[in-house]
Amino acid sequence: MKRKIVVIVLSLTLFCLAACSQSSESESTLPSGEPGLHSEQQQIPQYTNMADKASMADIAMRLEKAGVPAEKVAKITALIESYNKLDSTNVKEGYQSLNNGYVSYNMHSSPQWDFAYEDLYCRSFAFLLAEDYVSCETPLQSGKWILAGYQDGDRAVIEQNPNLILDEEATALYYTLFNPVEIPVDADEKQRSQVVIRYWEERGIEFGDARISLVTVWNDYSVDDTPCVFSGHAGVLIQEDPGLLLLEKTNPLYPYQATLFTDTSQVKDYLISARVEENKMYGEETGILFVMVNDKLL
Repeated sequence: MKRKIVVIVLSLTLFCLAACSQSSESESTLPSGEPGLHSEQQQIPQYTNMADKASMADIAMRLEKAGVPAEKVAKITALIESYNKLDSTNVKEGYQSLNNGYVSYNMHSSPQWDFAYEDLYCRSFAFLLAEDYVSCETPLQSGKWILAGYQDGDRAVIEQNPNLILDEEATALYYTLFNPVEIPVDADEKQRSQVVIRYWEERGIEFGDARISLVTVWNDYSVDDTPCVFSGHAGVLIQEDPGLLLLEKTNPLYPYQATLFTDTSQVKDYLISARVEENKMYGEETGILFVMVNDKLL
């Protein structure tokens, strides 16, 4: 009788252990196409301007591990090192904690560019990294290309910066991807994102299933008194195991920045906070902001 009881107890114990193991494995699995949705304990995000060899090498290694070709990693590294040589005030060596939720850079101490070309904007830098993972069936004709108030800056980068040489097809994709999109008056965050998604679907814009995603922050904009939304900021979000890496050009006159996050809620909080603070600095109203990872509302 005792032997039977022992066998039953052992069987129940093994069953419970197997069930717990299956549950744990299920919870830690990342859903396909949903970057960064994991349940690790949140930690304070860490960022770097890649101003020293160690942090630059670390980010380069992470890019290569995510599948970015070595040639493109070398180009990105050269861009970052070129900027960092000119901005000795804003950039910091190593990794820093994102204690305030965003990084405050001093525009007045940023370098006075002595280039024959424009430095990359956030969108052009993000496009440089993400262009291989985005396609478009029906790009906008050149007569309909609009890039809001930043049109001249983006165009100067595309046409003059030798580090961003786009052919005709890539240029059309760029303008189609970042074109302002008309929205209904009083549309909320979800409605605005749905309008953007429909516009992209109409143009046949598709995003690859890679670990590298385009992240865009959309804000209010008016085109000929018509309410629109516009991608006022962009970066690239890379799925790591575990965590996420956000790589961005924070501003044409601000440093490049790579930030390590635990999950997408931290990414969203950071991007929104950074835009709100920048708008305050420029004396602009923020309005409704929303964040997209590829064609998904964050």
